[in-house]
Amino acid sequence: MLVFYSIIIPVYNNEISDIKRCLNSFDQAILQAIFNDIEILVMDDGSKDKCARALDQIVTGYPNANVYHLPHSGAANARNEGIRRAKGMYICFADADDMVTRQFLF
Repeated sequence: MLVFYSIIIPVYNNEISDIKRCLNSFDQAILQAIFNDIEILVMDDGSKDKCARALDQIVTGYPNANVYHLPHSGAANARNEGIRRAKGMYICFADADDMVTRQFLF
């Protein structure tokens, strides 16, 4: 049986390099663990235009990631909106400046 994870990452004007590092770490963890049924929901919590545009560009390199642009209402609301949009059996949270390893999903 395949397990399906929804990973929710709230973003609010984070450094682009942090966001890329976070997504890259998920990409590596997913490849190492051979998980195919994963979605990454990048919840843009009303970031300024520069960050919001960068998010749209960054996720094009990750076929299992989507960006959702929301009005600014805080990280908790961004996470809750991510939960509402999640399709996975299991939900995980990360912050935009986190890095994960394969063990994150076990």
